[in-house]
Amino acid sequence: MKNPFPRIFLFSLLLIPAVSQTVLAAATPATTGNTGNPQPNAVIADVNGNKLTIADFQAYIKMRMSKEKNPGKLDQAQRQRIFSEYINRELLYQEAVKSGLDKNAMVKAEIENQRRNIVVSYTLKQLMNKPLKQSDMQAVYEREMASPGQEYKTRHILVKTEQQAKQLILQLDNGKNFMQLAMKHSIDASAKKGGELGWFSSDQMVEPYSDAARKLSNGSYTRTPVQTRFGWHIIRLDGTREIPAPSFDEVKNKIVALINNRRISAYIESLRKKASVTVANKPQSKSGDATNTASAH
Repeated sequence: MKNPFPRIFLFSLLLIPAVSQTVLAAATPATTGNTGNPQPNAVIADVNGNKLTIADFQAYIKMRMSKEKNPGKLDQAQRQRIFSEYINRELLYQEAVKSGLDKNAMVKAEIENQRRNIVVSYTLKQLMNKPLKQSDMQAVYEREMASPGQEYKTRHILVKTEQQAKQLILQLDNGKNFMQLAMKHSIDASAKKGGELGWFSSDQMVEPYSDAARKLSNGSYTRTPVQTRFGWHIIRLDGTREIPAPSFDEVKNKIVALINNRRISAYIESLRKKASVTVANKPQSKSGDATNTASAH
């Protein structure tokens, strides 16, 4: 079986003596299932006089596990390998500090950036860990997800320019076949199927496209080109159908994520309203006027 925790270093700087498996197990309660209560500040190793704690090692394991596609419980051999990596990293770190790399401006900036990211991530976790009221979740469901949905079946012709789209619309007005024009002129992969895109709900397509499709009657096409980031579309509606609303349980996780996202957005917005933000060296406007600073609240 392939080892799910390959070494991150190409070689070992030092032969590391086997550390006590009891200590290692205590240092990894979350991943090993250990139910004990190890002291976070307990020393797990001493490297050239620098004491490393259980909390340090737990943080390292958390980082290592986040890089794995299918993290699982660590067995004894895996814990030992990760501990060896951990010691090797400390040795590399100490040598880097001796050479002054920790004083490098870019290194300091990256360290500070990562420190801020970690602190912010814990702030957001605290927001998301606040219990949700069942009544609030039910209200979101009733207001936004409990109604039957609508799906649309469309074809389209996608071209690069508005002028070409207008010319094709004129051809359609004069009786040309939509599917044949799509197969001949569309730059989309659907061209080989006569522009058919199949069924989709309005939230599955880019907004200008879905907005235009909703306004059409079955069998009709857009009389003016519709622009999206992909190009210019001529859209024909081939059918509509109603889809039943999902049950509360089916979308519960989606509701939780939605409420949490709104919590975070509201919290950030409240911080922006209280903050004074000054941006230096604002780019020049098109008129050529230069503004050195701009304030946003």
